[in-house]
Amino acid sequence: MTTDDARSEEDREARGLRLVAVLLGLTVVSGIIDAVSYLGLGHVFTANMTGNVVVLGFAAAGAPGFSVPHTATSLACFLLGALAGGRVAVRYGADSRRAWARVTLAVEAVLVGVSAAVAFAAPGATGTTYALIALTAFAMGLRNATVIKLGVPDLTTTVLTRTLTGLAADSRAGG
Repeated sequence: MTTDDARSEEDREARGLRLVAVLLGLTVVSGIIDAVSYLGLGHVFTANMTGNVVVLGFAAAGAPGFSVPHTATSLACFLLGALAGGRVAVRYGADSRRAWARVTLAVEAVLVGVSAAVAFAAPGATGTTYALIALTAFAMGLRNATVIKLGVPDLTTTVLTRTLTGLAADSRAGG
């Protein structure tokens, strides 16, 4: 192995370690978003769809404090985000993996930022809760599809959520 080959191998490994660190950081952000959404948006998750399946069961059974419309909005917007993430990956993923991931994660950051602005601008408005659920769930679906398409082995941020993401991102509509 030449010196250039060794350096190239070290560069690839360093990039991989940075990606893992970024993904672990994003996992923490997902937990924060879910905590805020569950506590502040009426017992609905916007990043963890596994929890929403349970919440939907509670809501359908008539348990107090749970909302079928909130949970259905979160599930639908998450799946739309995952679908969009799948389409973006198919369209741009073959080019530069780094550029594609950066753009996708920047879009996620913008969506989360817009949701924060909406929360501060109209905290008591009727549509604010639905807007926050829709924006953050779409952003999390987009991110989950991106993480799946990046293909980092054994680094899942969710279980059922990842299954739902895969179904949307890998569907015919998702590319």
